Amino acid sequence: MPHDGDAWRESLAKLDEQARDEHGCRFHELARETQIAVLHGIQQLAPDPWRGLPAGRVWSLWTRYACTAFYAHPWAWQEMGFTGPAYPRGYKNLGVDRREPFEVADARPDLDPTRVPTAADSASESGRAPAQNWTT
Repeated sequence: MPHDGDAWRESLAKLDEQARDEHGCRFHELARETQIAVLHGIQQLAPDPWRGLPAGRVWSLWTRYACTAFYAHPWAWQEMGFTGPAYPRGYKNLGVDRREPFEVADARPDLDPTRVPTAADSASESGRAPAQNWTT
């Protein structure tokens, strides 16, 4: 598969080609439901080829660029609690646990957000007997 820039242009041209072949118009002119159906069909092809390109790699390219565009927007930053890039004011307090004046401390710094809680965790937090483990 070509480098990202070339693959991006080629895959979008092939998406328009498919829309023309199957529906008689360019992809952006299709109804939303039809666009979704076309994209879903491409997604389901992996690991098979799609119009001469590996469908899984095409899908990965598209989703990677979509995620990059989404998370580049300040609205997404706000949703996940990111205060934004250092510019234009720059960071004043560099270093671990050196917050800026506008930042607040974590409410539960000892909580690992990637770990699935267990019934024992619930009991130790509340001081009560453990409830049924919701992970089972």
